[in-house]
Amino acid sequence: MRDDLLTPSLSNTARTVGLYSLRSSLLLGFFAGPLPLVLYWSLNSYRLKRPLDAIAYLLAIAGFAALVYAYYSGATPEFAQWTQRHLGGAGTMRTVLQAYAVALWAGFYLMHRKQYRSMGLFGVASPSPWIALLACVILGVALTYGLIALLVPEAI
Repeated sequence: MRDDLLTPSLSNTARTVGLYSLRSSLLLGFFAGPLPLVLYWSLNSYRLKRPLDAIAYLLAIAGFAALVYAYYSGATPEFAQWTQRHLGGAGTMRTVLQAYAVALWAGFYLMHRKQYRSMGLFGVASPSPWIALLACVILGVALTYGLIALLVPEAI
């Protein structure tokens, strides 16, 4: 018996789409930073055909810009001051951006939690993330340095 005969045909729900894995997105955000993570999650939103998610991604980019500007202008956030006191001066901005990327990952997961549950329920496999990861790392790192150079030219 074919399984598609058991799916309701009169409902307006779309079939479950395979999204990129959560583990790959978390590792991408932790090691590459918040902007490659935003690009990677925007691919998931594109696969789901959810254009209104772009507002959340623009807010995430604005938060990144605010963090970078505050750090290089001398108005260092409290978290950055704490990490500088406890970890030393080296890598402080990197630590702040890693924490921001992990927080973004959690927020983006909450946006797509229902789709990930549907994937698990229906046994939909995730697509291979390698090409998307490489493209997001290259474009995201270029966007990161470009945005830093635009906001704070003396930082580069």
